[in-house]
Amino acid sequence: MTHSTHTNPPEVVDEDPLARDSLSVRPCENLMKRARFVSNSEMHRGRQEDTPRLRSSKATLAERQDGFTLIELMIALAVVAILAMLAFPSFQQQIRQARRADAHTALMKVAIAEEKLRANCPRYASQVTGTRGCATGAAASPSLGLSDMSPDGHYRLSLDGVSASAFRAIAVPLGDQANDKAAGIPCNPITLDQDGHRAPRECW
Repeated sequence: MTHSTHTNPPEVVDEDPLARDSLSVRPCENLMKRARFVSNSEMHRGRQEDTPRLRSSKATLAERQDGFTLIELMIALAVVAILAMLAFPSFQQQIRQARRADAHTALMKVAIAEEKLRANCPRYASQVTGTRGCATGAAASPSLGLSDMSPDGHYRLSLDGVSASAFRAIAVPLGDQANDKAAGIPCNPITLDQDGHRAPRECW
């Protein structure tokens, strides 16, 4: 009697679904890590490449801030030239006005000398230069014995309208001083007479 042996097939045990899912997730995690690594590497490389450019741009900006361009320099020079053109005439007039005191001093000196001479002579002196003293004879002209130049040399001195009772001392400006004006009135010449009358009054 033959006994047949029946072998049961091995039971297939289902794997744990969580384990199966973890196996499928690991490759994805590896891919994501690799992608992040590549991205970080590229960003680091990009920063290294951009660093020289940033340094170059900063250096260029610093150079521009440290100096002036040719156009800026030309504009500055043009502004200075315009201001100088506007201010220079006023500056010259201020100098002329200060030099005017040279004429005042010289005329006062002449007037004092005339009064001293007249105290001892029959008439005022008609000449600034020459030997001081009373002249004798009909054609003689008394002299003050002074220089015909003002102390600072900006005016030439002379006498006019001389008689026994009157004289007029005159100061004529020389050089650029001839352009001197006061309130629009030319100070050429400046005069002083025996009574102390000064002309032009604006120039005193």
